[in-house]
Amino acid sequence: MKYWIYSSTCVIVVICGGSLYLYKKRKRKSIAQEPQLDGVLALMKEEKNVVVKAKKLHPTMNIHFFRTLLKLMKLSVPGIFSKAGGIFILYTITLVCRSLLSLIIAELDGRMVVSIVQKKPKLFIWCIFQWLMMSVPATFVNSLIRFLESHLALCLRTELVGHLYRRYFSNQVYYKVSNLDSRLNNPDQCLTEDVKNFCDAVAHIYSHISKPVLDLVILTRASIHIDVVRGEVTSLPLSLGAMTITISAFLLRLLAPPFGRLVAEEAKRHGFLRFVHSRVISNSEEIAFYDGSKIELSLLQQSYNALVRQMSRIYLSRLWYVMVEQFLMKYMWSVTGMCMVAIPLLLPDSEAPTHSINVISSRAHAFTTKKHLLISAADAWERIFSSYKEIVELAGYTYRLSEMLEVFDDMEREEYKTANEGRLQTLDNSSLSNREVREIPALAEIVETEHLIQLENISIITPNSDFIVSDLSFKVEKGMHLLITGPNGCGKSSLFRILSNLWPCYGERVHKPPPELLFYIPQRFVFTVSL
Repeated sequence: MKYWIYSSTCVIVVICGGSLYLYKKRKRKSIAQEPQLDGVLALMKEEKNVVVKAKKLHPTMNIHFFRTLLKLMKLSVPGIFSKAGGIFILYTITLVCRSLLSLIIAELDGRMVVSIVQKKPKLFIWCIFQWLMMSVPATFVNSLIRFLESHLALCLRTELVGHLYRRYFSNQVYYKVSNLDSRLNNPDQCLTEDVKNFCDAVAHIYSHISKPVLDLVILTRASIHIDVVRGEVTSLPLSLGAMTITISAFLLRLLAPPFGRLVAEEAKRHGFLRFVHSRVISNSEEIAFYDGSKIELSLLQQSYNALVRQMSRIYLSRLWYVMVEQFLMKYMWSVTGMCMVAIPLLLPDSEAPTHSINVISSRAHAFTTKKHLLISAADAWERIFSSYKEIVELAGYTYRLSEMLEVFDDMEREEYKTANEGRLQTLDNSSLSNREVREIPALAEIVETEHLIQLENISIITPNSDFIVSDLSFKVEKGMHLLITGPNGCGKSSLFRILSNLWPCYGERVHKPPPELLFYIPQRFVFTVSL
């Protein structure tokens, strides 16, 4: 028997070691191929004007994460009397009912064992009937918890999406994000997948934290009450349990991978892959003319492979972390739980020294009830510890959404960040310079008139601080016609971007009608879709 145990252990160690060696070898090979992909991604990002971020907060559990989470929750739950607030209250009540049902079922299990020990068939049948009757509300409450969790995530998403959509389509933020700023590369990814993942994670984590905490309070109180009623010592088992939980928490916190950064990077690569797909769709005619299908296919494959490598890193990190987590929570905690249940019953003075059927039944009842309570408590602790990595993943989604909201705020304040500058460009700052070290003039004064378009010493400057036209002045009154000609890049379309407030206007003064009195015929037509 010992030989079989030793040989099995050696085989398991060899398999684990070989798997780890093969994985590291494959990882080194993939890292060697990474620069080629990074070069391609760098070229793609340069085309998209992606900024190299100077100083950036990492997605992790810190004070910034909790502040941002609180801000997003205020947007998702406008008030306690809102739909999301009502579902939160109903969800909490359902979780409380489930914890109380667990306590009742534990008591029924103890009575069932007593009826078996005392050989009372009628009592056993009655306990079975009660147990089955309690299973009906228990199963309904379990199903209701899942339903409310999904519905809560949907309500949070509805409120948050409504707020983000209003921000996105106000003050032409949708245009500025894609054309004047380069920090938010994939707003569609943030407004869809990231919002969904964030709301699902919040609803799931709320259930995995609030219910276990409530279970621990109720079950611990019930277990202590049983020991006090029986006159058994409770300090030693509680100390043993607290010590085991503390050591487990320390080890899991020490060995936990940076799930927040990993998930944020995965979402980023998801968005970049979507951007490459949309780029092919929007430039399909040009790609077909230049016969660039092979290059675009290579870019798609390399972007997808980058996503696969990142997901593989996450899966491997979870493999070793879950292994340690399961070892501590399933095996170490099981041994600790058995000791906590057995110690009060094994002490010589815990009960009167008699072997009557009543004493045996009482011990069996106490053992079964406390075992059920400890199993439920261990499950609650396991969900609390397992929710740590989910909270860290939530930090990644929270970071993505906070970055998007920060960009929206900057767009409303007309503060842009471009790839050429690498730092924040404020329109009110007159110390910026273009490639020729020319001073950018102050923002022009906008005067709204009804029948006049007049520019007084206006400079047309791109968001990258490149001068196109300097000191442009003209006047167009009602009934006049003006034809502007010139080569590509001379500022014909840029003039209309200034008149429609798409680009910032520098210079002295602009007289123009309000936007509702101006009508433009763009070079490319966009037709709305019917629903």
